[in-house]
Amino acid sequence: MKENMENRSDIRENMEDKSSFAADMVGAVDNEDFLKVKNNKDFLSVGNIQSMQPKYANLPLKEYCIKSAYNAATSGKTVNKNMVKFLLSRGCRLLDFEVFYNKKGDSFEPVVAESTDPEFKIYDTENSVPLQNIFSTAVSNAFSGNSPNKKDPLFIHLRIKTKDTQCYAEVAKLIDSVLKPKLYDGNIDRDTKLSELMGKVVIIIDKTIHRDYKEYAKCKGTDVSCYDLSNYLNIESGSQTINLVGLMQLENQAANPPLIKDDNVSTTAISSKLVLPYQKANVNPDMKKMILNYGGQMIGYRYHLVDENLMDCETFFNDNKGGIVPLAAAIPYFERVQKELSRKK
Repeated sequence: MKENMENRSDIRENMEDKSSFAADMVGAVDNEDFLKVKNNKDFLSVGNIQSMQPKYANLPLKEYCIKSAYNAATSGKTVNKNMVKFLLSRGCRLLDFEVFYNKKGDSFEPVVAESTDPEFKIYDTENSVPLQNIFSTAVSNAFSGNSPNKKDPLFIHLRIKTKDTQCYAEVAKLIDSVLKPKLYDGNIDRDTKLSELMGKVVIIIDKTIHRDYKEYAKCKGTDVSCYDLSNYLNIESGSQTINLVGLMQLENQAANPPLIKDDNVSTTAISSKLVLPYQKANVNPDMKKMILNYGGQMIGYRYHLVDENLMDCETFFNDNKGGIVPLAAAIPYFERVQKELSRKK
């Protein structure tokens, strides 16, 4: 792997032919897909959602369910920065993105797209959008009147899909130039309380794609213009603090229900679970099942796939008046839902 990661020139040459069509589509946007999502009549009003009250924010991160969007800029077949604005307006506070390193003229730039290609060269989406545009849209809307819960932290989850090590420095540079004024300063661990993160951007990096990415992201001592991604990330997914698990993988595991402790505010959860529907392209996760059976706190939803499960997710956060809800409140909520469903059978 090290040989692949360090041989940048060979990688770039191999990418040029296969990604040239994608390069032409960087930033090209067809709003038709996005407008279909935005104007979908099934979406409820988010009038109830508000920022987390300080008195409820004194627990560790693992004790909270966070309204999360998987491939947050994808509006269907296309990627659109307006999806990010839309999701923030609906109270989402964890945005997940796939990041690629795309050829633009004689240089490369980090872009957001969606791909199932193991070589990270061919996109499933018809276009890509520069990561800089995504970051700018996120930070300008997350803490403004466009977001009903603008005082909450914004978690940005980056799955960096490239074999070109230069991408890490470019992503770090964008974080520095666009997000730094709002960026949480420091590492987050199991003891970090939500109250410490309020009003901040939190960068989460998926470490499962390249587990040794930090080694390749390091700046050479002589390069004073280099940005080291390790200095900008706050926490990793695929770690002991945030477990990263695919939806199908989790559903195939034995149930391990979380329990509420005697203090009635904390649970037996050991870590946060970030659940992403990698393989399930046609159905969103069942939040009731994710909470009651597995204690999942960060359940990623495809917002362009407006189905019953997404509406149940929307209803849950709406009913609990926030985009961040204590897990100890989510458990009895879904227990009541389950009882009501059982009565109707």
